[in-house]
Amino acid sequence: MFAGKYLNPQNDFAFKRIFGQEKNKEILIAMLNAVLKKSFHRPIQDVQFLKTIQDPEVNWKKQSIVDVLLQHVPIKKLIRYTPMKSLSILPSSLQLANVEGHMASLGGIAFFQLKEVIAPIRDLYDFILIDCPPSLGYLSMTALTTCDSVIIPVQCEYFAMEAVAQILATINHVQHEMNPELKIEGFLLTMYDSRTRLATEISSEVRGLFKENTFLVQIPRNISLAEASAKGMPIHLYRPASAGADAYLQLAKEVLDHGHA
Repeated sequence: MFAGKYLNPQNDFAFKRIFGQEKNKEILIAMLNAVLKKSFHRPIQDVQFLKTIQDPEVNWKKQSIVDVLLQHVPIKKLIRYTPMKSLSILPSSLQLANVEGHMASLGGIAFFQLKEVIAPIRDLYDFILIDCPPSLGYLSMTALTTCDSVIIPVQCEYFAMEAVAQILATINHVQHEMNPELKIEGFLLTMYDSRTRLATEISSEVRGLFKENTFLVQIPRNISLAEASAKGMPIHLYRPASAGADAYLQLAKEVLDHGHA
């Protein structure tokens, strides 16, 4: 775990490109990043990109992972299947901003809350990806306490190495206090532009420091990635031939190779 069933021939092709001849991998994406709610909200209503379980007790337009954490709604009731075979989503909500305050009032036990709610479905998936907010608050801490490994994105921008130092200190704390099995899956260079000296320097510095722990692929600056996010669609459905789609394809293959190592 590092933080589906509707078959569509065209969409399933994109999924098979990633996993090749592997047996079907069941994947759940749990969103702890409230920002992504905007990307998925419109397609749910307009083009129904996301398919949902037909449960009359669930208000699909409002309920999200927030209700799992605060209202103890069973996690299975809120999982949404997508047109991509074997890919499911546990959606986020802007109300996640209120969850941080609630967790602060609970103290140390809050860090284990997500681990407890995911436990009933953990064995149903080959991978559970937890999308974390860009901060080191309670939500990110509870994700690190829950997962087996962590992918650390490193933007090829100013102050990138300062951010890396902060996340490494946090991971070290979690390993010693809450999750001794946590490991670093790899450092992922993002927003890479080979035309700029800054991006090249940061790439060289990260690879020099972390060597084999850095993914070979670099996620480029790519307009298609931004457009896909704005439309609430996976890049492999929105523009599968783009440089961004190819980069994430290579990342998926590297992650699978890590699992076989």
